[in-house]
Amino acid sequence: MYLLFLDESGTHENSPCLIVAGVAVHEHDAYHLQRAINVVLERNLFNEGFDHRQFELHANEVKNPESRRNKHSPWRGVDYRVRRRILADSCRVISNFHPTATKFPLSLFAVVVDRKKIDSSIKREQLAYELVLNKFDAMLRRMYRNTAERQRGLVIHDRRVVAEDDIQGWTDSWRQAAGNIGRLRNFAEIPLFADSRATRLLQGADLVAYGVWRYYGVGSVDDSYVKRLWPVFDRVDDEMHGVIHVTPRFARGECACPPCVSRFKGNYWSTVSPEMPAEIATAEDVMKLKEMYRAR
Repeated sequence: MYLLFLDESGTHENSPCLIVAGVAVHEHDAYHLQRAINVVLERNLFNEGFDHRQFELHANEVKNPESRRNKHSPWRGVDYRVRRRILADSCRVISNFHPTATKFPLSLFAVVVDRKKIDSSIKREQLAYELVLNKFDAMLRRMYRNTAERQRGLVIHDRRVVAEDDIQGWTDSWRQAAGNIGRLRNFAEIPLFADSRATRLLQGADLVAYGVWRYYGVGSVDDSYVKRLWPVFDRVDDEMHGVIHVTPRFARGECACPPCVSRFKGNYWSTVSPEMPAEIATAEDVMKLKEMYRAR
């Protein structure tokens, strides 16, 4: 079984985009990954006289503990250079992780939905979850074809009190029948929700979401975190399947981010029917992309 640990970024009002991202790890490797992340905190904080068990690896808090929302954060007492090293080392642990069995690698997933593409917050969230869950399901299906070993998936999400019922309801309906993209056929259960303070793996998902947010959500592009993670996102050959950037700039051929460039280079659009668009919402967009792809 694969466990997909998910978190969100950009849920605040007026955010330019919504991001749902996380880490998919095989059940046999879950312990090893959480232990590796834990060791990063233990090694760096012990030398400073802190008990690492009292610290949550919440990336935004680690980077900016002085903000008003973090006024009680234990990270306030940790030197900036140590905090920066912890974030960098944690990204490195994820990017360099070696699974127990190479046929079951650690894979990252992320969906970025631009507000300019979909203005409704609930529609952005629903599309983001449908995309990320379908990409996870597609990976499980591909592994079954390649290894003849059926893998089920289970999603474990950071607590979202106001959205948990919606997310579970959407997932259950997509397991019963196809949504806008396809039916989920390899899920063991609907998503479960847990407190991120209790598990380093949800904190790892937070780090992935934060890295993606720093690249897409801030005013100036900051790839200092996500550049270490790009190679770990689910891919087939040279095409990056694990990241979807939903933006009107993609349809116009104006987005040069690695996921959009990868989608242009791949053969994806030659297999998409205008009657069943996938990552972008309209048949008109798909036809434009096909024309642009043929012209390149």
